[in-house]
Amino acid sequence: MTDRLAASLYKRKTGCQWRQLPVKQFFDDQPLTWQGVSFHFNEWRKDGSWRRVWLNVRRLNKQFLNCSSIQLDGSHTPAKNGGEAVGYQGRKAAPTTNTLFMADNQGGMLACAALRPAITMTYWGLKPSLSSSVCCWRKRN
Repeated sequence: MTDRLAASLYKRKTGCQWRQLPVKQFFDDQPLTWQGVSFHFNEWRKDGSWRRVWLNVRRLNKQFLNCSSIQLDGSHTPAKNGGEAVGYQGRKAAPTTNTLFMADNQGGMLACAALRPAITMTYWGLKPSLSSSVCCWRKRN
């Protein structure tokens, strides 16, 4: 179990492609393929395991948060092959998907809004997305 977790975290930290995951580095006796690691990662995502881990880590370390100032940042990512939430903006060369991040004054992640089509990236689209994340955080603390 810990080897699958280590391989998943390696992939997330380095940003390597699943096919390029150095599985021999993590599995000695009975190697798991990159497809196996990807399968377990996606199962943990679907059943909410990653979210629960993130919320618990944040809860255990909340005394280190500095909420004297909240930082908001957004990310436009080209989605040329489509995706979960894709929209077209006239100023962009390709359809994009957006997400928004809320961090404390030291960069500690507080909330991440769900993916949004590019055309809905306004205050009105932002408020419900981040509100649900922050409410979830408040309930857990």
